[in-house]
Amino acid sequence: MRAAATAVRLSLLSSLVACATAAPGVGADDDPLVDAARAIDAARDVDAPGPPVDAPPPIDAPPPIDAPPPPIDAPGPTTTVTLTQSSSMAVTPATSVACSSGENSYYRVFRLTDHGVAGPLQVNRVDFGVQDATALLGSQPVQVKLYTLAGPFALANLTPLGTTTVTVAAAAAGTVVQAPIAPAITAPAGSTLVVEVLAAGAFGNQFILGANTAAETQPGYLRGPSCGSAAPVTFASIAFPDAHIVLTATGVQ
Repeated sequence: MRAAATAVRLSLLSSLVACATAAPGVGADDDPLVDAARAIDAARDVDAPGPPVDAPPPIDAPPPIDAPPPPIDAPGPTTTVTLTQSSSMAVTPATSVACSSGENSYYRVFRLTDHGVAGPLQVNRVDFGVQDATALLGSQPVQVKLYTLAGPFALANLTPLGTTTVTVAAAAAGTVVQAPIAPAITAPAGSTLVVEVLAAGAFGNQFILGANTAAETQPGYLRGPSCGSAAPVTFASIAFPDAHIVLTATGVQ
């Protein structure tokens, strides 16, 4: 009996061993489903890295800032010039003359080149002497007019450049009055400048331009329409040869 039982056990053991050798490689870790999953995973390649990210384009350098424009030329030096034909600016009493009624105009004629002015002259002031400035209201307006002259000295040959008006007090008698001109009036290069001082001679007013007997380089002129002098005349031509009027023009060249 024991021998038969032992034979049965050996027979069963042989069967088990045969079964064990019939399926080699199968174990706890050799589950067919797991292996299949592993095979699928192995079949998948890890994605290769994508193409390199393009480097950002270089930022354009900003265009160079234009150089600043050249500096504006500074104005050249200027020279102040006073046009005068008088050797003295003194006002001598009872030397000048005027028409006793109506307006009176006094003139001087300045050729720029005679005074060393080669270019234009910016006239910014006229000075004139006052012998008498009697005024009913204590003062009176006096006009200063500038012209250019083409040809002989005659009213028809004058071209107006500008006018200014100053108030002359009666107390100005015996002094020199300044008449500022702003903006300045330009006398063109090579021109002949004529300066006129005109007093209207309103009722109660009397104006006589100042004068002296000192030497002068050119004569002054007077126009008094109410006294028969509708055109400018020299003082010598009306018997006042020693009346050398005080009248100048100042400007910048």
